[in-house]
Formats: sequence, C-alpha cells, structure tokens
Amino acid sequence: MSGARVARATWGSTDLGGTIGLLHAGATLRVAYWEAPAQRPAAGGAGTVVVVTGRGEFIECYGETIADLRRLGFAVVAFDLRGQGGSSRKSRAGGHVDSFKDYGADIAAVVRFAGQVGLPRPVTVLAHSMGGLAALMAQPQLAREVDRMVLLAPMLEVRELPLPAGLLRLVAWGACLVGLARRPARKPDPVMASGRFAVNKLTSDPVRYGRIATLLEENPDLRIGPPTYGWMRTSLGAMGRLRRRLGKPLAIPTLFVASAADKVVSTAAIDRFARAAPGGGMVLVREARHQLLMERDELRSLFFAAFKAFLADTARRRSGPRPPRQRRLKFVVGSQGDPDRVLEGWKFSGEAAPALGQVAASIVSLDRAAANGATEGAAAVPPLPLPREGRPMPQTVPPGVADGVPPAARADGAASGASATPADVAASADVGASGASADVPGTPADVPASGAPADVLASGARADVPASGAKADVP
Repeated sequence: MSGARVARATWGSTDLGGTIGLLHAGATLRVAYWEAPAQRPAAGGAGTVVVVTGRGEFIECYGETIADLRRLGFAVVAFDLRGQGGSSRKSRAGGHVDSFKDYGADIAAVVRFAGQVGLPRPVTVLAHSMGGLAALMAQPQLAREVDRMVLLAPMLEVRELPLPAGLLRLVAWGACLVGLARRPARKPDPVMASGRFAVNKLTSDPVRYGRIATLLEENPDLRIGPPTYGWMRTSLGAMGRLRRRLGKPLAIPTLFVASAADKVVSTAAIDRFARAAPGGGMVLVREARHQLLMERDELRSLFFAAFKAFLADTARRRSGPRPPRQRRLKFVVGSQGDPDRVLEGWKFSGEAAPALGQVAASIVSLDRAAANGATEGAAAVPPLPLPREGRPMPQTVPPGVADGVPPAARADGAASGASATPADVAASADVGASGASADVPGTPADVPASGAPADVLASGARADVPASGAKADVP
C-alpha cells in the first residue's frame, strides 16, 4: 500500500525486557508482555494489566508505569495501537485509522492474546486519552474477558477545537470523500515540536518530560505526524456516539481518572459521563496535567491510591472462567529478555499512596451514586447494586459534605451541576463526594500537536485532589 510502513518486532532505544514481538490480528501490532513476578501478591488480587496508550504514544513511554505495576505484583501487557509506534501503518507519517472501531479490535485481540499466553485473571484495562475512548467504546465486546477498566483522561471531548465539533467533522467528511482521508489535516506545530519543557502540555515534571523528549528524539520512526482527515472524521464520530450513550449502564466496572489541569480533553465531559453511567466512578487529581502517569511523584501516588482501592473493591465482585477457546493468534517473537529488566532505573512511587482506605471509601461513594443514577447534589440514594454485582454498595458520604455539596464548591460559588464555560471545568469534589460537583478554573487548550506523545497538554488549574506530598486531602 502506497506510503504504508511495516511493523517492527523489536525495542527502540530502550530495552524494557520481557517478551516483545508482532501479533497478527487484523493489523500487525507490536506487543510486549511481562509475566507476574514470583512471590508477590498483587493489589486487588493477582491478575494482568493491559496498558492501552494514547495518541502518539508507544510502549517505551510507559516503562516506569510497567515497572510500578510489576512491583505491585501484576503481569503486564502493553502494545502500540495500529497506525502508531512500531505497529503497522497505512500512512508513513502514522496516526491514521479508517474506523475508530479498529482500535477496539486491537484491544480485544491483545486481551485475547494475554489469555493465550497464560497471563492470569482478573484482567484490568488501563487506558489513556484516545486509548481510553477506544476501550470505553469496546466495552460490550470486551465484557467476557475484561474484569475492570481504569481510564485516565479519556478522550470523551477535545477542548478548544478550531471549529465546532459538528462542523469540523463535516470538513473531515468532505476531505475523505475527495480522497484526502490519509492527508494530514494541518501542518506540524513548530512550538510544540520544539520539545521545550516550558511549552509542553503533558506534565509538570521536568525529569519525566525529559525522558519522553529523549525517547522521541532517539526513536523518530516511532513518532507520528499530525492527525489525518480520516482520523478526525472517525474520532469525532466516536465521541458523538458516546455522548448518545450517556446514562446507559457500563458493561465493565470502570474508574474514570481525570486531571484538573487538563487542557487537551474536557474534564467536564468526563465528569458528566462518569456521574451518569451506572457502574462508573470518578477521581479527579488536583494540579495534574493530561498525562498523569508521567506527572510528579505526589500526583502519581494519588493515582496509585485510587487504582489500588478500586481494584481491591472490584476484585470481590467479579470472577469467572475465560470464554471458550478461540483460534490462536499468530505471535512472532522479536526478542525475549529478563522480565525484571523493566524495574531497573526506576524508583517506585506506587507504594507511597496516601490515605488508601479513605480514598477507597470515596470511590465507593461515587461508584454507588453513579450506579443508581443519583442527581447532582443528592445527599442519599437508595441502595441498588452495580451491574453483575451480587450485593449493594455501602453508602458513604465524605466528611464535610452537606446536602451533597462540599464546602469548596460553596466557597467558589459553584452551583451543583453547573455547566462548564471556557474558563471553568466541572470536577468531582474531593475524590468523588457523593454526587457533588465544583467548578475548576482553567483556560482553553491547544489542539494536540505533532510529534508529541499522548495528545499533549498544559499547566496549572486547581482541582479537588491535592498534590501535597504524603497526605491527601481526601474525605
């Protein structure tokens, strides 16, 4: 195919150990996996975490997170979605996909592959940004094999588009009709492509940003260009279809994790969807930018607190055999190494999770409120179970919350359920106070830039989970 590029079965400039190769499943995907470490019980029960990257990211970007997950006792699978990283591409610049459903097919194939190589259940999908939207859209087809999902800054709505989403989609449709589907929709942004930390919209941590900038510099073949018209058409369509599913039950228990300083995707859209979806809960992390897993230690530790609490809770709800055996997928090994090599060079921030029990109570509170379709500002909801759950969730209203509205929301003059403006982003209060919301100041965002991983993002808004070191201001 003209302009296409074949997949590669090896590591880039950073060898993370484990087993890496090519999985033939519709597209040819670069996949790596690490078996669970021996003699270390995992948080939330032994199991496997499938890492789904965001737009522009590749496996090596998640080296530190993979190390953290293995230290927690999990087996890990990570892969490059079709069209990016080391997976096969339909355009040399990468980033193109004909249908957003193709990403869901990639996730389903990798989850199936995890079972094929004997990695244990329960299976947790950990997905970021575009990967989060793809995982959410694919829930119905994943429900038999995936036990829970954790979605970080899922791309439910992109902030500060150059045109209204509906009009932009019409433009993209028109371009596709005249044969421009694989043509970049814009030129690269020279400011974002410069790689300078001061203008980055990804993380507030200069060391972790430097690692990513080095990876991009050392692995130009793993980078992708600006979005194509075809990618714009299908991704905007996927976001529109998801909005029409607002309020419908989720097929898989899901924790949404939003970043307060996110200027790529809409925190307000994540908040609305998580509140309305039976089976969903939300945590919002103060000061975090778009890529929370590449943020400062104190912000990452808050994520791991919520992650472990959610998994420990859902581990008691779902269990069962894998679906019937299917035709084996072809996997060609590129290299095999010591699975513990990924642990080298990283200090572990996952254990420094503050106030775990309190975070767990807050997640349960919002989870249950969402499961019962609680309206914002409601202080109590009748006990009903989550989908596929055999017991009711306990009612937990965080301290300091009266009538479902936290003091911070009143102080800011935020009415419960107020809609967002360009300068305000609605956010869950104190790691999910039961049905409460608060406005979080913010500023418009730039459209994701070429060459930058993870739909890159910006700095500094206030939110409801603080980043103050060892102690978290959680209920």
